[in-house]
Amino acid sequence: MQLFSIILLTTLVVISFRWLIIERKFRKLNRNNYYLHSLIDSIPDLIWIKNQKSQFLFVNKQFSKSFNLSRKEIVGKTDADISADIGLAKKYIEDDLRTMETQGILCVEEKVMGLDGVVEWAETIKAPVFNDKNQVIGTAGMARNITPRKYAQQKLTHMAYHDELTGLPNRTYFKNKVNKLLAVENSHFAVILFDLNNFKMINDILGHSNGDQILIQISDRLRHLVDENTIIARLSGDEFAVVHHYVEQQNTVEALLAALLEKFDAPFSIKEASYNIGASFGITLAPQDGQDFDTLLKHADLAMHQSKANNHKHCVYFIKKFADELLYEMNLSNQIHDAILQQQFSLVYQPKVNSTTGDLVGVESLLRWETGAGHSISPAVFIPIAEKNGFIIELGNWVIKSVLKQIRLWLDNDIPVSRVSINVSAIQLRQPKFINYLFQQMEHYQVPGRFLEVELTEGVLMGNIEETIPLLKQIRNQGILVSIDDFGTGYSSLSYLPLLPVDQLKIDRAFISDLHNNLDNQKIVQTIVSLANNFNLSVIAEGVETAQELIATNHCGITDIQGYYYSRPLSVSDLESGWLSSARCAIAC
Repeated sequence: MQLFSIILLTTLVVISFRWLIIERKFRKLNRNNYYLHSLIDSIPDLIWIKNQKSQFLFVNKQFSKSFNLSRKEIVGKTDADISADIGLAKKYIEDDLRTMETQGILCVEEKVMGLDGVVEWAETIKAPVFNDKNQVIGTAGMARNITPRKYAQQKLTHMAYHDELTGLPNRTYFKNKVNKLLAVENSHFAVILFDLNNFKMINDILGHSNGDQILIQISDRLRHLVDENTIIARLSGDEFAVVHHYVEQQNTVEALLAALLEKFDAPFSIKEASYNIGASFGITLAPQDGQDFDTLLKHADLAMHQSKANNHKHCVYFIKKFADELLYEMNLSNQIHDAILQQQFSLVYQPKVNSTTGDLVGVESLLRWETGAGHSISPAVFIPIAEKNGFIIELGNWVIKSVLKQIRLWLDNDIPVSRVSINVSAIQLRQPKFINYLFQQMEHYQVPGRFLEVELTEGVLMGNIEETIPLLKQIRNQGILVSIDDFGTGYSSLSYLPLLPVDQLKIDRAFISDLHNNLDNQKIVQTIVSLANNFNLSVIAEGVETAQELIATNHCGITDIQGYYYSRPLSVSDLESGWLSSARCAIAC
């Protein structure tokens, strides 16, 4: 009995000891479990575990808080039960299945929506859960809220692809859109480029801030034309572009152009004042007009500038001739530069004759270009290009120097010299150093002003009348005669004629050609002569080619004549052996 008691007691001690050990392990396990739960709940990310049916087995505190549901309301449910968007829920479940099938880790950025409908962005990581037999029994996931970062990225992306002032797509966005359309087989679309007429004047008069307001108003109007086939972008300044995707059999470009033009019908308001603003449009079509972005934009730009050249004809479609003309201009511009270096330019002189006495009253110096290939290029072709590219300044200075040098040679050789006229372009006249250069060369070659005449067109005179008048006074103070060339073609100078310090009106050939048969032109010429007489101005007619034209010109009261009837433009040697050698030369005095 005693032995039994001892055994029982021993057994109880052992059991008690083991129970204490088990109790300690249990407490430790609970304590570890508590720490684990506390740790998981303290993590600000969403954490969960699902079974093979995508039912939640566990979620942390942040998960519960994000969906505004208790753990009991979530456990045992699927995403379809706790999400307001069934489409998103279906995607989550599909990701669970893919994770279990591939037994790999899935990392995605995705939208998350609870029952409250609030959408946020999350960076989600999903991994398969294995049992002790290495069998997949579910998935575990963690999602971090990246909504602020996502919105910041979207803002940066928007800034990178949109214009800051107007909010319209910018050049980069526009280029990407065009390139995407070019990559689509049999894609037909139009690129329309346009800018505002005289927008620089608006900025200069109203200020850039008000100019910006007009750009914003225009953008707001254009925004209504945007649809799934049409993108409108602001490329720079006042330049906008449109890309319009259409079906070849149902070309809707004309309808879009009409809608674009309509947006400029109503005036724009700035500070309770209204301003009518137009635009010039250039249109190019893909793929026929170009198969890359740069070509299409270049061709649209050429068409737009052709619109401006046509006095702002609203819409001009690109044609290959524009590109050919541009290429010709570029090549010719390069040739002008080389021709100056190679001294291919020369001067000829056309006599001006008093038809009553037959005396030479002057000669006009005319620029000629004989290329190395043995043919000549007309001044009507190369001078506008030289003006556009700035070469006219160098050419003009060369003409001044060459004419004065030639006059000095004639004077030194006792050859009777008439007044020599020089044509001056608007660009040349506006150069700050023009007057100084002219006077310096006159002093250098010791040529008095009475041997020189400056011819300026009406357009040059009227370009900036306030600046032009003082310049002309300085020229006349040196004894140089000032003549208005091509008078009558613009009529712009009539009201300013009493103020202009000029000496002579040169009537354009457009009024002289076939004058004997054109009564209207005869009346115009007679009116100009009467006007000149009233202001003590002399008159000369250019382009007189026939005896009938000479008689008609004389009948209108003009005796000084320039034209093929008396002489074509002559080289120096021909002029010297002919007109300058005769006694009919009226020496300037």
